[in-house]
Amino acid sequence: MLLSFEPVIRSGLGIDLDSHMVTVAVENGRDIPNVSFVCSSHELENVNGRFDVALNRHAPFALKKLPARLKTGGVFITQQVGERNMANVKQALGQTTANAPIAPEMFDDAGLDLLEFCEYDVDYVVQDIESLIFWLGALDLLHADVDGSGAIADVDAFNAILHGSVTEREFVTNEHRYLAVARARS
Repeated sequence: MLLSFEPVIRSGLGIDLDSHMVTVAVENGRDIPNVSFVCSSHELENVNGRFDVALNRHAPFALKKLPARLKTGGVFITQQVGERNMANVKQALGQTTANAPIAPEMFDDAGLDLLEFCEYDVDYVVQDIESLIFWLGALDLLHADVDGSGAIADVDAFNAILHGSVTEREFVTNEHRYLAVARARS
C-alpha cells in the first residue's frame, strides 16, 4: 500500500524521554525553521496539538494516547524491536525473551485503523572485533534490550556471545523488527 503525503513539512515536533537527547536535538536543529523539540514520556503529557503524521522508532509509546494527538485521517508509523532481536546474544547472556512489543489487535483497541503490519528478521553482520566491541558497548538497557557493556566486561559472557556466532570473517546476529502503519479514525 502506498501512502501519499503533501511534500512540504510546515512544522515538526521531536519528542524524546531523555532530556539530554532533547538538548542535543535542539542544538542540532537550531537552524531548521519550524522544528521544535520537547521532553515527554510515552504518555505524551507535554505534547500539545494534533498532527498529520506521528513517527516512532524503537521507543515506548502509549497507543491509546495517539488518536488524541492525530488529526482525523492522521497516520501513525512505528518500527519496534522484536522479542527475538539479537537472539544469540541474549541466549549467551542468559537473558529471557520478552513478549512481543506490538500486535495487530492493539490498534483497533486504541481506536486506530491498521493499514499495514509487518514482522521481519534480518542478519546483522559485524566484520571486525573492534566494531563488535564498539557495538556491544553502545547497547544499554535504556536504548536497547541488551546490556552489551556488561558482556564486554565479562570474559565468559563475551566468549559465549562469540561461540557459534562467528564465521571465518564476521560475527552474525539478527535484527527482529515489527513495522506498523495505522490511521486515525474520522
